[in-house]
Amino acid sequence: MFHIAEKAREHFAQFPFATFQNSPLNSNPIEFCIFKEHLNNSNFLTTNNMKTKLLGMMLLAVLTLIGCKEQASQTEMAAETMDTPDYADFDKKVEMIRAFYQAHCNEDLEAQSAMLSDTMVWSPPAWNGNQMLGKEDLLAALKAYHDNYENIQWHEGIVMADSTVNGYWSGSVFPEATATSVADVIRVYGTWTATHTESGKEIGVKFFNLTTFNEDGLVVNSSDYFDVNGLAVQIAAEE
Repeated sequence: MFHIAEKAREHFAQFPFATFQNSPLNSNPIEFCIFKEHLNNSNFLTTNNMKTKLLGMMLLAVLTLIGCKEQASQTEMAAETMDTPDYADFDKKVEMIRAFYQAHCNEDLEAQSAMLSDTMVWSPPAWNGNQMLGKEDLLAALKAYHDNYENIQWHEGIVMADSTVNGYWSGSVFPEATATSVADVIRVYGTWTATHTESGKEIGVKFFNLTTFNEDGLVVNSSDYFDVNGLAVQIAAEE
C-alpha cells in the first residue's frame, strides 16, 4: 500500500493540479483512492504536528512571562527594601556616638563606661596582630588620654578641599553582594585636637572608627584607625 502511495505521490508531483484529470492515476480508481487516503492522512498528521508545536510555543511564552513577572517582583521587593532604610535608628545611634565622644571631651570616664557593653570588643589603632581587646582595655586607653591631654575636642566630618562633609555613615550600595540599607555598623570620620599637658603643644589627628551597638543601645564592637605615633611626633617636634 505504501509502495503504491509513494509511487502515486511521485507521479502526481509531475503534473499541475489543473491537469490531474489527464494523469494516468485518473484511469486507475484503486490507485487513486489509495493515494487520496494517504494524502488525507498526511495532511491530518501535518495539522496535528502544527497544533502541537503551536501549543508548545504558547506554553513556553506563558512560562517565560510568569518567570519575568516573578523576577520583576523580586527586584521590586529588593528595591523597596533598599529604598526604605530606618533613618530614625541611624540618627539614634549617631547621637549615642556623639554623647560618647562628648564624654571623652569632658574626661568623664564613668559616663563612657556606662555606654559600653561589658562584653564589648575593641580593636585599638596601634597594630597588635589584629587581637581584639575588651572593655577594660579601652577604658585604660581613654584614661591615659584624660591624664595627658587637656582641652580635648571632637570635630566631626570629612575634610575636603573646599568644605567639611558629614562624618557619620552607614549602609552601602557597593559591592552588590553585601549591599544593605540597615544601619548596623556606623562609620565615623573626624578629627581630634587637644593640648598636651606636659609640653603645652597643640596636637591633632585624623580619626576613623567603626561602631556597632547591641539591642540595649550599648557599644559591643569598636574599631579605631588613627596615627598613634603621629601624636608623639607632634609632641617631640622642635618649635
